[in-house]
Amino acid sequence: MQRIVLAIMLVVSSVGFVKAQEMTGEKAEQVRKEILEMDQEKVASLTGPRSVAADWSRRVDADGIAFTSADGSMITNAEHIAQLQSGERKALSLKDDDFRVHVYANGDTAVLTYRANTTIELKGKASTHQTRITDVYVKENGAWRRVVHHVTNLPTHLPESESKTD
Repeated sequence: MQRIVLAIMLVVSSVGFVKAQEMTGEKAEQVRKEILEMDQEKVASLTGPRSVAADWSRRVDADGIAFTSADGSMITNAEHIAQLQSGERKALSLKDDDFRVHVYANGDTAVLTYRANTTIELKGKASTHQTRITDVYVKENGAWRRVVHHVTNLPTHLPESESKTD
């Protein structure tokens, strides 16, 4: 647990100068591939049966994940899993694009950002959001663990720089 907290603190505190330490090359490409595959698994789980989404979160999300929803609320991993398992939180539709994966710390930390157009049902109320999402993954004992999930609502009319994909 301390390792996860330290990893989060490292990522957050080093944002200003980490760019110079971003990895490139074959190892970085392999990490990018692994992270994007995990994200595809996540999307498939979220649009599938409730137990599949909860199982993905149990397997991948760290117990102490920093989970911030689009409305700014924060929930624990246990709360998130309970919402998925009960059907209180479910994805009705997901469309993601503009994926970017940055690899750091000799391939043991990855930051995934993407844009999402999502319709979520929470406590029986459906809402559609266009968001920008940041997920931070840390490799622990050979397995990727998501330690940060942060969602930010995008404005209805995006600035020119946000409306184009790279």
